Amino acid sequence: MNDADAGHIAPTLEKAAWDRISQVRDEFERAWQAGTVPSIDDFLATWRLTFFLWLPGAVIYYLASRNQGFYVGATWITERYQIRDDNESRKILKIYELAKIEIRHATRVDATLRMVDHKKDELEAPLGLLEGNPSLWDYVYNGIVHSAANGAEIDTSTRELLHLPGPGGAEV
Repeated sequence: MNDADAGHIAPTLEKAAWDRISQVRDEFERAWQAGTVPSIDDFLATWRLTFFLWLPGAVIYYLASRNQGFYVGATWITERYQIRDDNESRKILKIYELAKIEIRHATRVDATLRMVDHKKDELEAPLGLLEGNPSLWDYVYNGIVHSAANGAEIDTSTRELLHLPGPGGAEV
């Protein structure tokens, strides 16, 4: 047997690859014709049929999330719903005079920052919402650091998560 005959007996690598691609294509075409492969039309029909389930969920999410908001001044923070036209007492938290700082659910996505000032006014805010607005977070974090340096009650895990100085001023 010479080299010229070797190509006729053993398939070349390109031919083997092409044969495999042809087999896969043929299997896909058979599945497509049998209707077992979903098409884009099937997806669009399903989405249209379930739209009535998606719409109320989106509306509820929008209405719930639009009420989460905060107003911040140079030394204070309050929740959006606390600002009213009438003369009711408002919960305005002095962020440079905090007595207690705590992060709840620290390992979860819905971690909340709880801050209590010396007048026992408190504010709980989603940590992600505060950190998501850099200008707001700068004010709040500076107040937290100042309060930590002035002896606010802070547990160890909150100190570590927020990189706050320890009781003696040393960073944890």
